[in-house]
Amino acid sequence: MKLTKRSGLIITGALIMGLALTGCSAGDGTDANKNITSPNVVKTSTATDNGIVKYNTNPDVSSKVIGSELFKGYRLPIKSLSQLTEKADLIVIGTVVDEGKIVKVSMSDGQSTDPLQAKLESTGGEFSFDTAQQTIKIHEVLYGDPELKEITYSQLGVIGNDDGQTKVKQNKKYLFVLKKDPIRDVYASVSFEEGLYQVDDNDKVKSLSANLELSKYDTLDLKTLKDDLKKAKKAK
Repeated sequence: MKLTKRSGLIITGALIMGLALTGCSAGDGTDANKNITSPNVVKTSTATDNGIVKYNTNPDVSSKVIGSELFKGYRLPIKSLSQLTEKADLIVIGTVVDEGKIVKVSMSDGQSTDPLQAKLESTGGEFSFDTAQQTIKIHEVLYGDPELKEITYSQLGVIGNDDGQTKVKQNKKYLFVLKKDPIRDVYASVSFEEGLYQVDDNDKVKSLSANLELSKYDTLDLKTLKDDLKKAKKAK
């Protein structure tokens, strides 16, 4: 596939954000879904039976829009909630309260002492790319500072376009697994879409990723995901 200049900038930006912000690391290009199994689960059930959770082992991931697909080899090969939460600084449930704004993030060619800028290994001097930043009103903190009421959430790309990362939508509620930017006062989801679950009006959840292990919570109650996330983070 021939990449446009815009796609090239998106990929380069993703590598920077992925390595330094979202908790990703360079991978081998292998799709993390291929070798994932979900032990002790019953196919397609979304309820509980005698207190035992029956996960959704046949989620519909084919219709999901994955904005970070261009660089899936640089997403963490997430195989469990424990692995997802390992890099998390904050896990919250919140609502996107605004349309957001486009913020251009500038990086140097590694000459700066700024540790985030130093992630960019090039000789091109100053480099910049777009991020979409939105305000999140926090309803519940599952892990992290319990006093937080609002945060700024940053995604790769521009508002209204899923290139780079599938964007969250205004007035929609999500569960966020987040990593704080070491330089700027913003947060990004761990491993792009894999750190995001949409929560509907009936408190049913849906992963924004196509990762089968994470999508096994699709159509399940929010409480089930919350309980499992708390256990996963506590086990660290």
